[in-house]
Amino acid sequence: MVRPFDVIARLVALLLGCVLVAACVTTGEASVAPRPSPSIPVVASPLRPLSETATPTASVAVPSVTPPAAPSPSTLAAIPPPPCDIAPPVRVDRLAAGRACFGSGDIMVLGFAAPSWGVGGTGTGVVPYWLGEPMQGPVLWLKPRNPDGCYAADDCVWEFVHVRPGAAMTTWGPPERWVEVIGHFDDQIAKACRWDGSNPPGFTPKQAVDLCRDAFVVTNVRDAPAP
Repeated sequence: MVRPFDVIARLVALLLGCVLVAACVTTGEASVAPRPSPSIPVVASPLRPLSETATPTASVAVPSVTPPAAPSPSTLAAIPPPPCDIAPPVRVDRLAAGRACFGSGDIMVLGFAAPSWGVGGTGTGVVPYWLGEPMQGPVLWLKPRNPDGCYAADDCVWEFVHVRPGAAMTTWGPPERWVEVIGHFDDQIAKACRWDGSNPPGFTPKQAVDLCRDAFVVTNVRDAPAP
């Protein structure tokens, strides 16, 4: 026979057991380390080129510059050459301009007559020799020659002198002195100059004529005071 008291006792024991079991379950779950939550994959956004992300700037129009046109041959021909100093007496160093400046007209030149330094050796082979070869005699110096040689820039500035054979000029020679001479470039005989075939490599017909046209031919000379 089951007594009411026993039933009540069993119910109380059952309730206590359930309470204990719930507490244990709660305590056990708290002691267990929490599982890591699944990581969320991070997808990196693609990098954009700098030109796409940079702030656009205003474009500036650069004006085009057209270079000046090169002068045509006709324009160059119209430009006058620098004036030649042909006022008498002409300095010896001005004679370097030659027939391009003085043409074939007579000019008066002031210079110092004296032998040149170190002139000699093989000739040109251009005839007539008095016009095509350097003359073996005095030349026209810019100033009295330095007896020690050529040290300053103007120590050895001279012009070769060519004298036509039989010319009525007998005063071209020693002594060394200041002189005024009358002479010209582009002598008429120059058109007949030619190479005699010696001293190769020689000259073409035009080169032989040009060589004679560039020669300074003296037709008159007189003594002059030093400048």
